[in-house]
Amino acid sequence: MKLIYIANFRMPTEKAHGYQVAKMCESFATQSHRSYADYERGNNADKIEIELIIPTRRNEIKADLFEYYGIERNFKVMQILTPDFIAMTPLFLRKIGFILQSIFFLIKLLTVKSSADSVIYSRNPEIVFLFSRRGYKTVFESHRWPQSKIWLHKYFIKKAVKVIAVTNTLAELYKKCRLPAGRQGFKESDILVARDGVDLKIFDINISKEDARAKLGLPQNAVLLGYTGATHTMGMGKGLEDMTEAVAEILKSRQNVFLVSVGGNKTYTEGNNLFIERVPRAKLALYQKAFDVLLMPFPKTTHYSYYMSPMKMFEYMASKRPIVASNLPSVREVLNENNAILVEAGNPKALAAGIEKILNDSALGRQLAARAYEDVQSYTWEKRATKIIGFIF
Repeated sequence: MKLIYIANFRMPTEKAHGYQVAKMCESFATQSHRSYADYERGNNADKIEIELIIPTRRNEIKADLFEYYGIERNFKVMQILTPDFIAMTPLFLRKIGFILQSIFFLIKLLTVKSSADSVIYSRNPEIVFLFSRRGYKTVFESHRWPQSKIWLHKYFIKKAVKVIAVTNTLAELYKKCRLPAGRQGFKESDILVARDGVDLKIFDINISKEDARAKLGLPQNAVLLGYTGATHTMGMGKGLEDMTEAVAEILKSRQNVFLVSVGGNKTYTEGNNLFIERVPRAKLALYQKAFDVLLMPFPKTTHYSYYMSPMKMFEYMASKRPIVASNLPSVREVLNENNAILVEAGNPKALAAGIEKILNDSALGRQLAARAYEDVQSYTWEKRATKIIGFIF
């Protein structure tokens, strides 16, 4: 048996989707038992071979995929030689470059052959379509719902045998959507909700806030409000302005309060806001342990509200630090009043009030952080992989 993950992405990439794909391949290989029963019995006799297929793309990252992501070399990687039309085209023609690159990659994928019992797994609907037409069992992992050309999306995935959705809302959309040829959505038994996860070996580290600050050169006596990861995705902000305004609001009644945002393109200081360039995940975990409060103020957009399953949420939960997050449906699938402070999205004053609630009640902060840590034990990459393997095989 073989599971072939095909991803039309530049890899390795500094973006979150690349890390997610790499971690899932590693975890599939680690947990690739035919069934939950095999997993419980520790039966390795019938493990499933895992292979990742990606295109060649121009890449400033020179480390290989395993080295860059710090993952085990327990699955195969096949790179298909593909002209990088994306890099060749100017920015205003980038969309055309992406279309050309995708078409050429699909053509080259026609040469890929595997045994009839292989399963093709992808986040790219056009790849699911291609291999479904070739008679392979295909599985589509959905991280968003298209805002346009929904008919094309439905056409591409109509023959997928299983759908993995990262939120409940996405799962419901695939159940209710009318597929081509009059088919009424996917059956409930063919859809699995599997949210993203965390590597506890990286983020569940035993270090005090004081020691973490000492290692990072951060002030010991300041209040540090932390945010980690990119500040934009798909052209949408993730609440940076709300965070800076919330800090300004808190500074009206407190001194020595700083926002520390880790994961940008450069390091610089702007007032009481410190922006730190992207760092390796192990160091990111250290920063999270150095913070008093972790922030996740996603704006109220359709994507953030219903389709996202942010890795930072699970990484925050593993850090044993209190979280203040936007009160959005997608967030509430994991966070609630027992493990976080949830505030109105897009409201800096509400965000400031949520932060103050924790700063004024350290016992509450410890209680929320402890419950979040307890809850995140169900959201490891290994458990996600085991769940999916048991669902599709």
